[in-house]
Amino acid sequence: METSRIRDRPVVILDTSVMMYAIQERVDLLEGIKEMLGNVDFLVTEEVVKEISELSRGRGKKGELARVSEKVYLSKIDTISTGEKSADLSILSLSENISRERRVFVATADMKLKKELRNRGISVIFPRNRKKLELDPQIPIG
Repeated sequence: METSRIRDRPVVILDTSVMMYAIQERVDLLEGIKEMLGNVDFLVTEEVVKEISELSRGRGKKGELARVSEKVYLSKIDTISTGEKSADLSILSLSENISRERRVFVATADMKLKKELRNRGISVIFPRNRKKLELDPQIPIG
């Protein structure tokens, strides 16, 4: 495949919350996003991987969702280190950096992160009405 074609594909950065949501609600997250946007490149930040790893050590429902998220998603998705202190800061930083050269989306179920991304003009994919993913309608796809 041509390198230019790969660079033309949008990038979707996944947040911990949306991966755990997808496991809990039995949503095919990656396929749902591909149906919405076509061919995309998925990324997670090293800080998101650390966050999921920490949560997976816990007991209860959150720990189980994190463990399943590790198995289902993290083995399939490229990881990038940003050097940021938190998962949210790493997503904000990476999405802004990528947006300079490529179309970028962030998939999250975290309302605080969603609001900050919207304020920065980054397109957001979020869960709506349980098993449905939606693209933030305030930001044009073009």
